[in-house]
Amino acid sequence: MTLTAPRAPTDHAFLYLVRAAATAPSLRGAQPWHLTSQGHELRLYTTPAPGRADDVPCGGPKTVISCGAALFHTRLAMRHLGFRGHIRSFPDPAQPTCLASVRWGPYDPPSEHEEAMYRALLHHHAFGALFGPGHLPAALVEELRQQALREGAGLCQVDDPAALRRISEAIHTPWSAPGARGPTALRPQFAPPDLTALLFTRRDRAEDWLRAGQALGRVLLHGAAHDVAAVLHPQLFELPGLRAQLHHQIPLRAHPQLVLRLGCAPQPSPAPEDREAGSGAEHLARHSGPVRADRPCRRPAAR
Repeated sequence: MTLTAPRAPTDHAFLYLVRAAATAPSLRGAQPWHLTSQGHELRLYTTPAPGRADDVPCGGPKTVISCGAALFHTRLAMRHLGFRGHIRSFPDPAQPTCLASVRWGPYDPPSEHEEAMYRALLHHHAFGALFGPGHLPAALVEELRQQALREGAGLCQVDDPAALRRISEAIHTPWSAPGARGPTALRPQFAPPDLTALLFTRRDRAEDWLRAGQALGRVLLHGAAHDVAAVLHPQLFELPGLRAQLHHQIPLRAHPQLVLRLGCAPQPSPAPEDREAGSGAEHLARHSGPVRADRPCRRPAAR
C-alpha cells in the first residue's frame, strides 16, 4: 500500500485513516490499493498486481472487493474520530482505477455498535482455518445478514450438501454437511466451521464488487465483535463453473462473490504484541491482514 499526501494540518488524521485501511482483509495476499490525500479529500485507487493483466481497468473482482473492505475500515475509523464521511464511488469516469473519494462530513459521535466494531478492528489477529466448539446463535447469523444488507449486498447460508461438497473440493478442505456424522478433515483439536455462507450482489459490475467489499468489512468486524471466527475463500474467481453452480443457493439468482466459513472462535493465549499494544494508532500501524476474533463464541449482548 502506498500513501501520497501533501503536508497539511489534517495529515495526522488522514494517516490514522490509512492505518485503519491497512488492517482490512485482502483476497490477493498483498494489499491491492493505495490512497492519496489532497486538501480535505482522500482517494482510494487500485494497485495493479505486478506482471498481471486484468480484464477490467479497475483490476477485477478480487481487487475491488479487497479495496471495498479497506474503504469500510476507513469509514469506520472516521466514525471513531466522531465524523460522518461523504463517500463517492468511482468519482472520476476518466480514472477507472479511482474507486472512491472520502471527504470529512459533519461531527457526529459514533454509536456503541460502531465503537464495538472499531475495537474489533484494533485487536484482530491473522486468521486461519481454526474454529472453536459451539454454534452461532440464529439471532447473530441474522445480524450478519443484516450487516451485509446495509452495504447493498447479501449474505446467505449454503445448506445444500451437493453445493457444500463442490465448495469443499474447490478449497481442498473437506468438511461434513450440516447434520452429517463422522470425522472431518480439519485438525482434530479444532471444530469444523458452524456454517458456510455466500456473499452476493444483485449485479456483477465494479460498483457491485465495491459494495461487496464494504459488506465484507462490516460483516467481519460485526462478527469479530461478537466472537465469530471467519475464513475467506476467493476460489469463486478461479472456477467460473463453481459460481454458476452456486447460483441456485442465492435468492433472486444474484451473483455470488465470495465463500465464507463462519464459526465460534477458539481461545488461544493473547499474542505478545497485543499484550504490549500501545495507543490505537500505534497498534494500527503494526497490524495488517484479515479480521477474526479470538474469544469463545457467545450470544450478542442486547443493544
